[in-house]
Amino acid sequence: MSKFFIEEGETVKRDFPDGNSVQLRTELTQEARDRIKKALVEARTEINPQGKTAGEKVKTSVGINPGQLQALEEYIAGWTFTEDGGKVVPVNRENINLLRTRYREMVITWVNELTAQAEAFEKNS
Repeated sequence: MSKFFIEEGETVKRDFPDGNSVQLRTELTQEARDRIKKALVEARTEINPQGKTAGEKVKTSVGINPGQLQALEEYIAGWTFTEDGGKVVPVNRENINLLRTRYREMVITWVNELTAQAEAFEKNS
């Protein structure tokens, strides 16, 4: 593992209560972070087309916003979810979007923890 550069295999395993697990990248490249930021900006524009100010509340009924979906797509390196035949389900945007809430919310929590750790390191550097 490089002290200075992010390497592809830098992941952490998180276990779900049912025995399944997910492999999450411990840190994202700048390009990946930029894709998440872009998705968040686009989501805000779609949700808030009138350009309300930051202090104004915008009501939505969105279960998962495009920024979160993009973050999950960037962070999830693998998982153990299988089809009926035992084949591992591919990690892709479509399948991430189809994750049941109980799994998705746990992964979002873990991703937020990893993001906070990376940001804390950046602030202390």
